[in-house]
Amino acid sequence: PVIAIILEYDALPGIGHACGHNLIAEAGLAAGLAIKEVMEADPKLEGKVRFTSDSNRQKWFSDKNCRYRQIRCFIICK
Repeated sequence: PVIAIILEYDALPGIGHACGHNLIAEAGLAAGLAIKEVMEADPKLEGKVRFTSDSNRQKWFSDKNCRYRQIRCFIICK
C-alpha cells in the first residue's frame, strides 16, 4: 500500500504566500518523513510514502487514472 502526502503550495493574488498555504507543503513533508522513518524502523510495516502536489481531488479517485490505484491513504496537513 501507498500513503500519499499532498504538498499544497499555492498563493493568493495580492498577498502571495502570506496566506500561509505554502506551510502546508512543509508540514506535509515533515509528516511524510516521520511516517517513513516509523515504517523503516518496524519490519512488520510494509508500504511506501509518496509525495504529490496534485490538488485535483476528482482525478485521485478516477478509474481512468491508474497512477493512484495503489494509494490507500491521502494526507494533507492544514
